[in-house]
Amino acid sequence: MNFVYTIIFFLQLPVLLSAEKTFTAAVFEPTIPRRSSMGLVSRDNAIEQMKNILKGYAEVAATASKKGVDILVFPENGLIAHLDNITRLSIRSFLDLIPEPNKEKPWIPCNEPYLYPRTEIQQVISCIAKINRIYLVVNVGDIQPCNRLEDADCPKDGLYQYNTNVVYSSEGALVSRYHKKHLLFEYHYNSPKIAEYGVFDTPFGRFASITGYDIYFNDTLNELVTKHQVSNILFPNQWLDFPPFYLSSLFHNSIAKAFNINLISANIRKENGYYARGGSGIYTPSINRYVYKPFNPAPPDEYIQLQVKNLEKSERKFLLPPKRKVPKSDNPDVRTKRMALFFNVSAVMLQKDSGVVSVCKYNACCSLQYEFMSKRNSAFNINYILAIRNEEFVDAFAMQSCILCPIKDDKISCLMSLPAGIPDGDVSFRKLKMTAHNFNTSYFFPHIATFNSSTYDINTSWEHDRGEIEITEPVKKVFNAVIFGRLYPNSATATFAIFPAILLILLNLISKELLV
Repeated sequence: MNFVYTIIFFLQLPVLLSAEKTFTAAVFEPTIPRRSSMGLVSRDNAIEQMKNILKGYAEVAATASKKGVDILVFPENGLIAHLDNITRLSIRSFLDLIPEPNKEKPWIPCNEPYLYPRTEIQQVISCIAKINRIYLVVNVGDIQPCNRLEDADCPKDGLYQYNTNVVYSSEGALVSRYHKKHLLFEYHYNSPKIAEYGVFDTPFGRFASITGYDIYFNDTLNELVTKHQVSNILFPNQWLDFPPFYLSSLFHNSIAKAFNINLISANIRKENGYYARGGSGIYTPSINRYVYKPFNPAPPDEYIQLQVKNLEKSERKFLLPPKRKVPKSDNPDVRTKRMALFFNVSAVMLQKDSGVVSVCKYNACCSLQYEFMSKRNSAFNINYILAIRNEEFVDAFAMQSCILCPIKDDKISCLMSLPAGIPDGDVSFRKLKMTAHNFNTSYFFPHIATFNSSTYDINTSWEHDRGEIEITEPVKKVFNAVIFGRLYPNSATATFAIFPAILLILLNLISKELLV
C-alpha cells in the first residue's frame, strides 16, 4: 500500500469540571512515499484497500490505548492518501453512507453492523474504538442520496459526496459527524449549504472537529469557538504547507494561541511533493506549552506527552489595536514583488546592524525596531526584509500581514534554510519589536520561529499585544516573525470583492500536492 507510519503525539489535558480531571489525546501522522492512480474500482476492492490501512490504524490505537490515551486523531484523507487522480465517480466506491448521530440511542456499528446499509468502514472503526476503549477521530468519505425534485441543490447524479470526520466513542458509538465546509480543489466532494458543528461531550471535556482549510474561516472556526464554547478542536488535515505564511506547525500554533484553544492537529506527510510536507502537533494557548513535529527526514515513531490547562470557560477578546504612529524608516527604498507565486508584498531591507524600518501598502503599515546580536558578516550575502502583505480589495481569503525573514542576494524570497558556516550573529536578534499599523482587523495570529539543523522550531521568547510582537530575550537564528491579520468576510471594517480570478489561475499552476 506504500503507507509508512511515522509519528504519534500525546497530550495530557486537565479539564475544569467539578474537580480537575485529565485526559490524554494523541495524533497520528503517516508518511506517503508515493501514490498510484485511484481508477474505477469496485466497492469490494475499495473496502479492501481501506481495511488494509485500518489495520495500521488498529495497531496505532492499540499502542495508544496501552499508553492511556483517551482520544486519538487520524489525518484528513488518511484512508485514500495513497491514491491520486481522484474524480467524483472514482471516489464513489470509497464512500460510506454515514447516518446522522443519534444522541438518544447512539448507534454502535460493531454491535449492529446491518442497521444501516453501506457502512463497512464504519463497522471497522467502531470495533477498533470499542476493543481499545478509546475515542477515535477518522476522516472518511460520506455519500448521501438526494432528490432533485425536492432539493434544488441536489447534484445532477442525485448524490451528495462529503469529506467527513467521524468520531466514535470508547464504547464504539457514533457520536459526531462533520462535513467539511471549505473545499480546495476537491471537485469530487460537495460542500454543505451551511457550516456544521459536530460538537460532542465526553467524560473529559467538550470537543468538535473541523477539517483542513476550515480552520481559516469565520463560520467554521470563530463561530465554533465563540458561539458553541468549544475549546478542544480536533483537526484532521492535509495541509497546504506553503511558505512563508502557511507553514502548518507555525500557522496552526499561532491560531491556538490567538483563539485560546487546544488544537489537536493530525497531518499527512508526503515525500513526493514540496508543498505538502507534513507538520502535526498539539498546540495549546500558553505560549510556552506545545508539542509538534514540522517534518523531519525519516522520523521514527514518537510518543510525546504534555499537560496543559483546559480553557472551556475562558474569556476570549479580539480587540482592535490602538492607533500607533508609524516611525520614520531608516531605509526609504521599498520594493514590491510577488513572493511565492501569489503573495504580492512590499518590502524593505534591514541595512544597518540596528535601527528602525517601516513599509506601507494601501494605508496599512508594518514597522520594526531591531538590533542584531553582533555586527553582521556581509560575505554570506544574507540579509533580512520587513514585508507587508495587503490588498486593495478584500475577498474570502484576505489577510493583512507583516513578516520578517532572511533573504539571499537581495532576492525577495524567504529562505527555508541557511548556508553552512554562517555566523549566528548574522541571523540573531538582540532586539525585535514588530508592529502592525492601521490594520482593519482584530484577529491576529502571531509567531516567531527559529532555524535548527533540518527545519524550524517554534520560538516562545516573545509577547504579543493586539498587533505588536516583541521578543523578551535575544533570539538566535530567526527563521521568521509573522503578524498574520485575518480579515473575515463579515468584518464591518472591510470592503469586499469577488475572489480574484488571478488567484485561481495562480493556484492552478501549483501541483495537486496543494490539496488541503
